[in-house]
Amino acid sequence: MPRPPTEKSLAEIIYDIAELYAAGKGYELGPDVDNFMRKHAINAARQIEPLRTSKQQSVKFKEAIHNFETLIDAMAEARGAIHTLDDGKYPNLMGKFTLGTALNELCPLWPFC
Repeated sequence: MPRPPTEKSLAEIIYDIAELYAAGKGYELGPDVDNFMRKHAINAARQIEPLRTSKQQSVKFKEAIHNFETLIDAMAEARGAIHTLDDGKYPNLMGKFTLGTALNELCPLWPFC
């Protein structure tokens, strides 16, 4: 029987999926967003890992992935407006202003708010 995932491995998987999702849309996470995503991937993993059954873990894991993707989609949408503010210097970078705009729209969204 396979061992259940550890909190650390869950956090790494959640973060990696989020980063790949952003990259697949043509975006790079800026340092502030990268730190935010890592922190909240750990937060999500801490809440997923102790769940009693693998089914409960699976449901919560899927919710986390969906919500990370939702946040990235909202940042991509906000990026268009912010792109004009930075004079187009960083067209593919998702930074703290993009993140703030998206969170203002989405909160409360677990595990971010």
